[in-house]
Amino acid sequence: MKIITLLFLFFLFGATTISPQVDNSTMVSSPQLKDPCELSGLVYVETSSSFADYRVYVESVEGFADLWVYAENHPGFVRKPGHWQFTDARGLADFTIYLETQKGFADFSLFYTPISGLAGCPKR
Repeated sequence: MKIITLLFLFFLFGATTISPQVDNSTMVSSPQLKDPCELSGLVYVETSSSFADYRVYVESVEGFADLWVYAENHPGFVRKPGHWQFTDARGLADFTIYLETQKGFADFSLFYTPISGLAGCPKR
């Protein structure tokens, strides 16, 4: 009988809801993506846009590109922004890209420059 009385009083006067405390420091979140002007390193080209860190459009004219990229042959030279080396190993890549066919779907556009000193974001 005491249990029934306690339950009646519990529902009569209402119960305060106890919300669980969530510790956000232990939650796994997606890594923050860099500004395209700061990108350098080893790059892997994805075949699916859902797996890529960035979706890029390759411009044929340098004036319309957001970033000028110089393709390096050695990983030791890819420390400056705009200097990329393409790799076939996804695990070795610093970031991944997907080559968009339509500019409207891309995160940014790039132009491949043959001159190492022009790599990076153009000054506008």
